[in-house]
Amino acid sequence: MGGLAHGFPHAPGDIDDSVVRRARELRGPWTRCGVVMPVVTRVRKVQAPDGKHQHIGGVCTAEGTYVSRQDVAAAMDAGEAWWSEGGGTRVRIRKAPYCPYPECVTFPYLTTAPDHSRANNLENLPWC
Repeated sequence: MGGLAHGFPHAPGDIDDSVVRRARELRGPWTRCGVVMPVVTRVRKVQAPDGKHQHIGGVCTAEGTYVSRQDVAAAMDAGEAWWSEGGGTRVRIRKAPYCPYPECVTFPYLTTAPDHSRANNLENLPWC
């Protein structure tokens, strides 16, 4: 945890997970117009039926709650906006028709809208 002084990182990557969790606790859930927006910070990958790759089986929110891929998709269908957070940035999660792996037809699948950061892409988030 070198480089941390008074809870502030001195270099990228020096952030201690406990400091980040505490900051989120103090900040509270992310809201827009008074509506709580789920923020995903980790993903749970599962072995695909073909045994050749892993794909997202569910996500973990900033509050530590696990939600299956199917339940996130259902919440999005009901009008909820879900966000992915990584590298200090957030991007909106969207549904994709299928897993991006060639010939995999797992659905629904979750992905993120393209932006300038790869750190907030669901496929690049740490595992939960």
